Amino acid sequence: MFVQWQIYRNASRGAHLAFLSLVSIGFGLANIWLALNVARFYTYDGDAGSGLHMSIIRIQDALLWILAALAAFISVWVLFATVRWFAKRMAAVAR
Repeated sequence: MFVQWQIYRNASRGAHLAFLSLVSIGFGLANIWLALNVARFYTYDGDAGSGLHMSIIRIQDALLWILAALAAFISVWVLFATVRWFAKRMAAVAR
């Protein structure tokens, strides 16, 4: 994901770079969540509920909330960008 962000940084500036950076961060966090899911599977030792296993579950829950907030923020950003683009197009057509 770092290489992807480097490419974005070289290709864009300003708000566009911030948007692409947030998308890249979202994919990175999703990858971390998936890696923790594998660790969660291999630390499970039955009904005892080891401390490490429970810690991984808590970290995954926090990551899930962060990812959900990030996805909501990106979705609102895309919605506003689309409305702005559409309004500009309609203003150009109306002239």
